[in-house]
Amino acid sequence: MLVGYNFEKTNMDEFLEITKASEKAFTLIDVAVMQKSLMKLPVFKQRLEKLVAETGEFLTSARRQIKNRNRDIENGSYPFDTIDDPQDFVDTFLMKMKRRKDSGKDSGTFQYD
Repeated sequence: MLVGYNFEKTNMDEFLEITKASEKAFTLIDVAVMQKSLMKLPVFKQRLEKLVAETGEFLTSARRQIKNRNRDIENGSYPFDTIDDPQDFVDTFLMKMKRRKDSGKDSGTFQYD
């Protein structure tokens, strides 16, 4: 679960967007596409290019969720005192970012901008 809230009529478009992006980005054929030796074949190369584009759609949706959650934390509308009990992947991601920042470490791959 990417986000820790239910999808209802008011935010069903968001749910459908996330679902569609993840379904398009991740298929069984993509496991084969990831094999280096196959990436040179035209059909697999084209699929890899499409996979990269579709993964971008999914990441755009995830980034928006992270930015919205971060905004809610900053304005106090979302409690962020659940360091030991994250509610979803977004909490976990933001907690890892915070821990790295607090310890003076580089953010590494924990970035969303």
